[in-house]
Amino acid sequence: MPEHHGMRGVACAATVQDALQRLVDDTGADEPALTTAVHDHAARRRPYEICATL
Repeated sequence: MPEHHGMRGVACAATVQDALQRLVDDTGADEPALTTAVHDHAARRRPYEICATL
């Protein structure tokens, strides 16, 4: 399995969707995990909300 530990970036939703699809294709994962390191609760939720629409 290719190493994907530490993948990170800032991008538009389409770019994130492509990266997540490559991750799934490379690893066979059926539930990729997403984490954020943002102190503000509302700001921390936003990336999850965006990814939930992908």
